[in-house]
Amino acid sequence: MERRRGWAVVTAASGTVLIGAGAFWLSFTALADLAVRSGIGGGQAWIWPLLVDGLIVVATVAVVALDGRQAAWYPWALLIGGALVSVIANAAHALVTAEASVPGLLAATVAAVPPAGAAGLHPSDRRSHPLHPHGDRPASRRTADRGTVARPPGGRHRTRDGRIRGGGA
Repeated sequence: MERRRGWAVVTAASGTVLIGAGAFWLSFTALADLAVRSGIGGGQAWIWPLLVDGLIVVATVAVVALDGRQAAWYPWALLIGGALVSVIANAAHALVTAEASVPGLLAATVAAVPPAGAAGLHPSDRRSHPLHPHGDRPASRRTADRGTVARPPGGRHRTRDGRIRGGGA
């Protein structure tokens, strides 16, 4: 069972990396072209998609690192804002460059998939994510890992220092 789970985790992680890399590359090339078409010099145009899509990567890491802390609102705001800018800019690029035979709405939708898909790879509920270290443990075990003892519902329990608590009449 553990061996099969190991392969599942490796497959999920590899797939996540490949999909994320592909989405980043498609978005990067579209945003770099849009930057050139917007007047940014060709030698500097690569910086704009790096700022937009790089912000998404950095904000994602910060959200995961801050896992549930009150300060996580700021990286969440950056992540959502960066994803919106990326999706809108990719769609705008498609509208500017689409062939006449492809309807603009279709071209914009196709172009919005890479950044939207990359945002969808975000492990926002890490407990159910296959790479989360406690994703396969029951809640009582996770609670014990944080230094507290899980209590049976309505029952008496023993604290870490050996005292008996709870249970009332």
